[in-house]
Amino acid sequence: MTSNKKQVKPSIGFRAAVWIAASALLISAAATAYCVWQDSLWWIVFGTVALLLLVALIFASRPLTHISEAYTRYLTRIARRLSPTDQAALEFSPFPILSVSQDGSVIWYNRRFWEEILRGEDRIGTSAADLLSGVELPQLDAAGQADVTVNDKRYTVLASKLTMDKTPVYLLYYWNDTDLKQIADEYEGSRPVALSIYIDNLDDLVQTVRDSERVQIAGQVETLLEDWIGNTTGVICKYESGRFLAVVEHRHIHEMTKARFPILDQVRQLRIGEVYGLTLSIGVGEGETLRDSVTMSRQALEMALGRGGDQAAVKTGAGFDFYGGATRDVERRTQVRSRVIASALKEVIEASEQVMLMGHRYSDADCLGASMALAAAVRSMGKPAFVALDRSTTLAPDCLLRYTAEEQSEWFPDEKAARALMTPETLLIVCDTHNVSMLEFPSLYGLARNVVVIDHHRKMVEHIDDAMIFYHEPYASSCSEMVTELLSYMAPQSLVRREAEGLLAGIVLDTHNFVLKSGVRTFEAAALLKKAGADTVSVKRMLSGNMELYRAKTEILSHAQVKDGIAMSYTVEKGKQERLAAAQAADELLSIQDVEAAFVLLQNDSGVNISARSYGEFNVHLTMEQLGGGGHMTMAGTHIPNITLDAAREQLWNVIIAQREQMAARAAERDASGT
Repeated sequence: MTSNKKQVKPSIGFRAAVWIAASALLISAAATAYCVWQDSLWWIVFGTVALLLLVALIFASRPLTHISEAYTRYLTRIARRLSPTDQAALEFSPFPILSVSQDGSVIWYNRRFWEEILRGEDRIGTSAADLLSGVELPQLDAAGQADVTVNDKRYTVLASKLTMDKTPVYLLYYWNDTDLKQIADEYEGSRPVALSIYIDNLDDLVQTVRDSERVQIAGQVETLLEDWIGNTTGVICKYESGRFLAVVEHRHIHEMTKARFPILDQVRQLRIGEVYGLTLSIGVGEGETLRDSVTMSRQALEMALGRGGDQAAVKTGAGFDFYGGATRDVERRTQVRSRVIASALKEVIEASEQVMLMGHRYSDADCLGASMALAAAVRSMGKPAFVALDRSTTLAPDCLLRYTAEEQSEWFPDEKAARALMTPETLLIVCDTHNVSMLEFPSLYGLARNVVVIDHHRKMVEHIDDAMIFYHEPYASSCSEMVTELLSYMAPQSLVRREAEGLLAGIVLDTHNFVLKSGVRTFEAAALLKKAGADTVSVKRMLSGNMELYRAKTEILSHAQVKDGIAMSYTVEKGKQERLAAAQAADELLSIQDVEAAFVLLQNDSGVNISARSYGEFNVHLTMEQLGGGGHMTMAGTHIPNITLDAAREQLWNVIIAQREQMAARAAERDASGT
């Protein structure tokens, strides 16, 4: 290992500073002599400056000499440990080689490094940070290699850590693979990505218009889509009414996701005569092959539709990402699917030995009403039916009491009894949830061979994916509404007063007395239940609380604060009443003027529960999803484990602020584009 004199010279910047200081010293000395000759007292000032500059130059030259001598001695010690062959191999290696100390200072480099990377500049003793593109030495040592860019060239740096005289030294080998990395980038950027596109509500919106107007509406949407894909190198084709398949390069998907799929806003702003409010759902699949990408795009589209439509879902090997979804769910007015599902469900029940029904943890009136009504329908078909639940944690004890007071207690087993009843021929029907982690007894799902899911919440990534029937309608107001439609086709004779009142209680609860998410089919279901004998006064009493619940809700409301249209309060769980009071208090906070959304935090032993409510302008589903939960645009919730109340409140505010900034950015983009 050799060391040239030019490699121990100080840097150009240091030498320039020394020359400037020396010049200033000469000027100060001359001024001092002139002032002395003229008997001027200014010689004191100029003399002091000259003295200070002289001292600075002396001390500046000593460390420089010391550094040069130290590096020379250090390199000499290293060279003594290497054979002449090894020294020549390092000095004349075809790879640029750099040696740095533990603190990141340049110790040595070979001729190839000096010529190719430093371009003849002397860097001994200076920092090597710019030569490593900010990569830290411990990080480089742990990984063994890193990608860096120097002088517009891309290198893979291989690291080797040595110990010389108990001092760590890093030997770095620079491999210029710019061409290979550019080829890899081009391969990655040109990989095909599939997009499955669906116009959510075209058929519903154009039912009352003429055929010519329908063609005009569809044509404008197709033009927008063709222009959007036309800005890329991809292609798009229509394969059936309202459905399209596009294939674009991966580099363009990055641009689309960065812009958050502006085509969603463009289609939503279309208006032709009295027809407006069209929305798109887009599924993007990024697979290893084109076939995998198309399959994944269809799965992503199903996920986007399951979350209410008007959004894009991107599926990769790492999971799902979602864009959009800021509008209300699109209601389907036709009940064709309900009739088909009812027929299929009836066949599955008849082929089963018995049926076990189960809802989510902390069951409410919607969950219990739907489960009990389905159980009654199954029994009317001559099959045993059980509802597995934890009576100690239910949030609808009055609803449950109406059934347990008359029925046999073994029809409502706890987890242990339900597990004993499960057989290979038992059908498990999950109501009001589709997430395994939110089931009342997840162990029952593990024992079931045949599973049916009936739910209305926006689809989550971790959903039950092996169900025989997955009846999921995010536009529905409640699970009770969906079950009411099913029973009208499957077993209308089972809709007697008790079951009808349980279902109506579920609808009333989830719609906040028919204020939120109440569509045409919601009122049709309520009318059917009223016809079956449901008494609205009895339903109101079922949903009423006791005095303890009222006091708990009042205490929560007394802690409420409103900031920038967000109402927030908190409480600590002392018993079962606080959990129900938190949800009801969130509903009450929405009645405050100018409140867009309300959040109530409940501290318990396992963490913090959050109940979120809004009228739809602020999407609380997106907020809760960021915190690991979900629900609807107007009603959602989550549980954050192992966290304090203050930390959960801060985390919630950060998500709300980020969501509002995103909403403002999208609004600004729409204004800028003129849409």
